Amino acid sequence: MKILITAILLQISFQLNSLSDSLERDNIIVTYITTFKKYKSRPNLTETLMKLYITDTTSIFIDSDLENIFKLDASDIDDLTGSQIKKAKDRISSIKYFIQKFHNKEYMTLSQEVSRKQFAGYRQEMMLPDIWHIRRDTATIAGLKSLKAECKYGGREWTAWFSPEVPISDGPSKFSGLPGLIVKLESADGDYQFILNGLERLKNRAPKLPDTQIVERDKFKNLRLAYYENLIPPNSKVNLTIEGKLYNREETIEYLKRGELDNNLLELE
Repeated sequence: MKILITAILLQISFQLNSLSDSLERDNIIVTYITTFKKYKSRPNLTETLMKLYITDTTSIFIDSDLENIFKLDASDIDDLTGSQIKKAKDRISSIKYFIQKFHNKEYMTLSQEVSRKQFAGYRQEMMLPDIWHIRRDTATIAGLKSLKAECKYGGREWTAWFSPEVPISDGPSKFSGLPGLIVKLESADGDYQFILNGLERLKNRAPKLPDTQIVERDKFKNLRLAYYENLIPPNSKVNLTIEGKLYNREETIEYLKRGELDNNLLELE
């Protein structure tokens, strides 16, 4: 197992070094292995693969499974495997939102499904460099010389490792503002961790995203809770058994809403 991990890291290191010499903000795909605690009330950790598409003007941060769902909806499935198509048909995604950063406009949006194939999102300012405190600590991550930085964001304390060898001020989720690509990011409470898994040039195009209605953040939260009422029409006869208990429509909706409120969001505030 150690030999396999070493081989993977060496392969990533070769890919990164071959790109970083001439790389500025270009059309590239950065992948991160993301481990996170999905629910506040449960200790279990979930692992998924996130992709960061970076172009001259925008960045898109998206769960690879959600990306496959969008490809299926757009009938753009030539590059999907059978298992990916099945998962997309089942609409299974660990992280159901996607983030767009607009570099020229200095704001970003977070969007999520609020009704069946209907999306809404909210807008907020990009992360500014002055939020970060760069330390003297150094490390080599995936073959890249990296520096340590710390910040407080969204009610959590974060430690990032970024590499000036890849001169792109970007990173996973909403994070950016450092003089180099973030190659590792983790919260002090251990609820979230992003580790660089690969870097390659974007050969075709960034994923086609669904049309999104931009609303105020409070309205977005209300739409997310209303999502479950829209999911189950009023006249539906729902008899769902959950943990040995039979739930009717109203009870099912309340159960799903409790799950939504139990989501361990990246931003606590």
